[in-house]
Amino acid sequence: MNKFFKMSIIWGIFLWLLLFLLPSPLQAGEPLRVAAAANLLYPMQEIAQAFRAKTGEEVSLVFNSSGKLLSLIEQGAPFDLFFSADTRRPQYLVRKGVCLSPVTYTRGVLVLWSRYQDICALGWPKALLKVNRLAIADPKLAPYGEAAMVALKNSGLWESISSKVVKAFNISQTFQWAESGNAEAGLVSLSLALSPPGRKGCYLRIETAPLVEQAACVLKKSKQPQQAEAFLRFVLSPEAQAILARYGYAGRP
Repeated sequence: MNKFFKMSIIWGIFLWLLLFLLPSPLQAGEPLRVAAAANLLYPMQEIAQAFRAKTGEEVSLVFNSSGKLLSLIEQGAPFDLFFSADTRRPQYLVRKGVCLSPVTYTRGVLVLWSRYQDICALGWPKALLKVNRLAIADPKLAPYGEAAMVALKNSGLWESISSKVVKAFNISQTFQWAESGNAEAGLVSLSLALSPPGRKGCYLRIETAPLVEQAACVLKKSKQPQQAEAFLRFVLSPEAQAILARYGYAGRP
């Protein structure tokens, strides 16, 4: 066996080890860290799975109220992307030099949800007078809580029902209170009403509630800016927008 042939075998084995035994850059890399508003709990998980199937990229999701996520970002939490339930908070982060330019990725819908069919049978806004305890998200932390306050005041019944209102930390907790019966009804996102647990109850559309415009931005300190931009583009794609539409979102403006 000549020297050249021996070296070819050695290099072949070395390359085989590189290709099959060592982790690929994708496997070795960290997952994208995405901070997402609580109303996105179900659709964003599906979107992340679809993105992984298409690209192989892992996505780690953290859900909470937009206000709480903003606080975590300001404290230095290592997120790559922020999907808020409003446009105001991403714009604030842009002014602070923390985020790149935000983009509106969808608009959400507020509904009255209850586990009790007799409440829904009354229609809006009469159902408000029926309940003894109504859950909403804290307007200071959650944009859907802000929309709930607008809807309640526009209904003309705020003075009559304000003593019945209990405020949750985010829209997911609002739904949990209504689902468990701790509150007889809750003002929640349509996405939660159309989720698997949400379909066990009933919901009413609220004509007096504004659409909730939702924006996202890539954080400037992201360690994976290209992957973050790719995920944001995917959320804007027809495939991801179709997932959002199945959960009742009204699409981009």
